Amino acid sequence: MQRYRKGSFTIEITILMPFILTIIIIISFFTLYVYNRNIMKNAVERGVRQCFYYENESNEEIQKACEDVILADLEQHMVGVDEVELEVMVTVNKVKVIITGKLDVPEVIELENISTEGIWGYDIRAEENRVNPAEILRDGKQIRDIFQKIGEGNEKDGN
Repeated sequence: MQRYRKGSFTIEITILMPFILTIIIIISFFTLYVYNRNIMKNAVERGVRQCFYYENESNEEIQKACEDVILADLEQHMVGVDEVELEVMVTVNKVKVIITGKLDVPEVIELENISTEGIWGYDIRAEENRVNPAEILRDGKQIRDIFQKIGEGNEKDGN
């Protein structure tokens, strides 16, 4: 039967505990990073979709509405992000949105020498073509006509 010396467990846990805590902290910050990245991406997609609902408004009004939707989503859901910058560009045919930011992390795990923004920086971009609903309806009629022609072709092949 082997006898353990008193205090050996204390020494072992003293050596292991900093590594375990560091891993837990890094995993929790990475989880927070991924969460915020998904919030940003969803806010951008929702803001871009918001631009589709306007037909006769000026590009500035559309841009303001898009920014309001995105900023409301970001303020409501994001956690621990500093220096968020939003850029929305609306033209006649396109909507382009760029969000940049940086997760607020302790200097110990920042690792800024890896890239210019560090590993905790965000850069979310989206670009979509603006669509007029009337054009969709016109295109829908054209598509229906194409399907009818295909259907007529299939009926001839089946007979």
